[in-house]
Order: sequence, then C-alpha cells, then structure tokens
Amino acid sequence: LDLRITYINKAATDTLWYTQNDLDAGLSVRDVMDADTLQRATEGLTEASAQGRSLVGLFELRRKDGRVIPTEIHAMPVTQSNGELVGYRGVARDIRERQRAEDAQRLAALGQLSAGVAHEFNNLMASLMLQAELTAEDPSEERYRRLTHIALMVANHGGDICRSLTTFARPASPHRQPIYIEDA
Repeated sequence: LDLRITYINKAATDTLWYTQNDLDAGLSVRDVMDADTLQRATEGLTEASAQGRSLVGLFELRRKDGRVIPTEIHAMPVTQSNGELVGYRGVARDIRERQRAEDAQRLAALGQLSAGVAHEFNNLMASLMLQAELTAEDPSEERYRRLTHIALMVANHGGDICRSLTTFARPASPHRQPIYIEDA
C-alpha cells in the first residue's frame, strides 16, 4: 500500500536493471514512474479495484539508468481472506518491439497512400499539360475555353483528393446514441 516494490522477476530485472539490493533498499513505484504516470496508474487502480477488475494500461517506466521505456501493465489488488486490501500485484511487459512493428506498419501504409496520391496527381497534371500543349498548337478561342474547363475540373478533383486525405488524417469524432435492437 505504500507503493514499495517487494518482488521483481528476472525479466523485470533484465528490462529495468533494478536488483534485489534495490528492493532491499526500499525501491518504490515512485522510483520507476514520474508523478503524472503514477497518478494515472493510481487512479486507474482505484477505479478498477472498486469495479472488481484488474487495471490494464500503457505506462512508461523509468529504468535504473534513467531511460524511460513503454510498458503494458496488468495490475490487480491483493486482499486478505477478510477482503482487506494489503497491496497490489502487477505484470509489466516491455512493448518497445510491438511499437516498432506498429510504426513500421504505419510507415508502410503511409508509403502506399503517398504512392497512390502521387499517381492521382500525376494523372491530373498529365491531362492538364496535354490540353495546354494542344492549345499552344491551336490557340483558338474554343481551345482556350476547353483548357479552362479542364483546368477547373482537374483543380476540383485535386481538391477532392486533398479533402479525402484530410478526412482520413483526422477522422470525425464518433457520434454515440442509443440504438433499440427491436427497431433494427
């Protein structure tokens, strides 16, 4: 309850670099979490305990050398047989590899999206350049009208692509409302 860490396994020792000597010296959760993270974790544990469930969340932990690493923590209250809270038990998993894999997936998706957008804009510019070249060869008033029409059409299509990308990058917040199953 005083947030003192009383046990860490070998995986935690290897990840966080704390030893049994650190535990014996009174290693605390305050030593491995900054104040904001500790507050968020404490509030989450309190809420989860009140609801009779465990806390699951992403938290940054500070290693003995001061470096911060992202972890996924599963924690639960430990109680005596009479229900009295005596402490908490938790498991922290280093998620750096998972984050690297997610970042690689995002970069791959961004690369595909960029290639698609470049292809679309290249097509738009090619049609506009072709019409401009034809107008230069035959500078009639009809040709200029056609070039103007195509330029506006291409610009509108380019604007549509940009709006779609903006919507994709910042999706609208979800709208929640009750749904009656009987009406579905």
